[in-house]
Amino acid sequence: RSNLTVNNQIVRKLLAQVNVNGVSGNPFTIRTGFDENGDLIYNDRPGGVGRNTGRGQSQWNLNMAAGYTILFGRQTTLPPGIGVIGGGGGPQVVTVNQNGARFRLQFVVQVQNVTNHANYTGYSGVLTSPFFGQPTAVIGTRKVDFGVNLSF
Repeated sequence: RSNLTVNNQIVRKLLAQVNVNGVSGNPFTIRTGFDENGDLIYNDRPGGVGRNTGRGQSQWNLNMAAGYTILFGRQTTLPPGIGVIGGGGGPQVVTVNQNGARFRLQFVVQVQNVTNHANYTGYSGVLTSPFFGQPTAVIGTRKVDFGVNLSF
């Protein structure tokens, strides 16, 4: 599995995030499709073949999100905060004006699987099936969510 996430506050109140993740193909068990040992259960494997020896295709997704925040309504003035900023010559201690906004309204959009890339799953492992080694389902199709959040 791999996951790479980059997020940034592009401008003062706009947040953005890009996420790419991938996973190797899921294993599946190869079966004969017959009751080789006569136990009335049709899950027998060919001789010398272990469990989870088949492997499906790898999967990946590109996801993105953005949020814009509006601050409003003043509450009592907060005292200045203290921050440490690292830079070329070494760290500096600075005072920072804290936001005393009483309300925070945030608009959010999130898109999963931006490219709508098909991630196949559910591989058929039955040797006698015409679909042997083929996927039977697709997961993680594109999804777009919109949201509004009010904090107070």
